[in-house]
Amino acid sequence: MPTLPATFDDWGRKRLEVTAENVGEMIHMRIEHQKIFRLPQSNSLLFSIHTHLLPMNELVKKKEWAERFYRVLMDLPDHIASYKGYLANKEKITKFLKDSLEI
Repeated sequence: MPTLPATFDDWGRKRLEVTAENVGEMIHMRIEHQKIFRLPQSNSLLFSIHTHLLPMNELVKKKEWAERFYRVLMDLPDHIASYKGYLANKEKITKFLKDSLEI
């Protein structure tokens, strides 16, 4: 589901439906690939952003990604976790990651 500001009414309230059982499919990490290209004829710059949403179920398939994200979340101050949209479910996410890593 796209997480555009215009569709916040649809996806925003679903953040309140996250449980320990569905956290792996409901919580996603947003990943951006940003590139800058110089256009040959005009010498102008073209800036592109391609975004991906990676569900936690997919993230934990790469142990090093899950470990890194777990460490980041454990150290993330609450005001930044809130800005990133993780604060309300931080405990569920970290437990899910910890369980997947068998820590």
